[in-house]
Amino acid sequence: MPQTQNNLTPIHGRRSSIRGRVRNGIHFADFAPKGLPWLWTHAVVNARHFIKDYNLAVGLTVAFLVLVIAASFIRVSQRSSLANLLATVTTVTQGYGSLTSADKVDTPERGDTSDEPDEAIAPTGTPTSTTFNSGSSNPAQQPASGGGNTVTPPPAAPFAAAIAAFQQDSVRLECSIPNPNKPNCGKRYVFSANVSTQNGPGTVSYGWRSNIAGANSDGSYSASGSSGSQSLQKSVTIDCLSPGSYNMQFVILSPSQVQSKTISINHNCNGI
Repeated sequence: MPQTQNNLTPIHGRRSSIRGRVRNGIHFADFAPKGLPWLWTHAVVNARHFIKDYNLAVGLTVAFLVLVIAASFIRVSQRSSLANLLATVTTVTQGYGSLTSADKVDTPERGDTSDEPDEAIAPTGTPTSTTFNSGSSNPAQQPASGGGNTVTPPPAAPFAAAIAAFQQDSVRLECSIPNPNKPNCGKRYVFSANVSTQNGPGTVSYGWRSNIAGANSDGSYSASGSSGSQSLQKSVTIDCLSPGSYNMQFVILSPSQVQSKTISINHNCNGI
């Protein structure tokens, strides 16, 4: 037990009457706080021993009590706020109810209803009785069977074509004799284009445009079905005695005019 003789004063005059507990051969009365009555001193010393032996339990109990007190305070505050809010809402509602009751109009009375279904009382020529005449000679404007109303169907989408792809496929050397030389050789360039169509059938007119002599040409084909695609090829030969820069382009002439990118060719036969 720590030496605390400097802060504690033995109780004189009553030591013979004290029947305290003995710990390690020392009476608790010898370490009683100075100036306290005997009964109060006994209770304080016992409380100190209890707190020292059960400090964890005492701490948890105090924390629990603090939480309970805080929760009770919050609950009381919430109920007080709710009561104030209900009092305010009740007052506003009563005022609003008085205002609406003064402006209230009579509820319209419902007339006698007929036993006949709604379809039976629909007049002839209304939208509920409109029909299409499939045998009409003018499909754009078909008269209704029960009246003079006409229904115009939406116009059909026009036939359209577009260039989906355009590229150079290959290039190869061609010679007229087994031993290659420039006067007897040339290079063949192969180009391809892919055309996509929609809202067919229809006819597509196309063309090839180039600065190569004899490479310009036009053509056409028929596209069947509502949509599809067509692959087209073009091959040109440039002799080895005509080196230079050339180009090739693919165009669609109808149903609309569309141009592809231009492919450049650097032609030479330096390998021979």
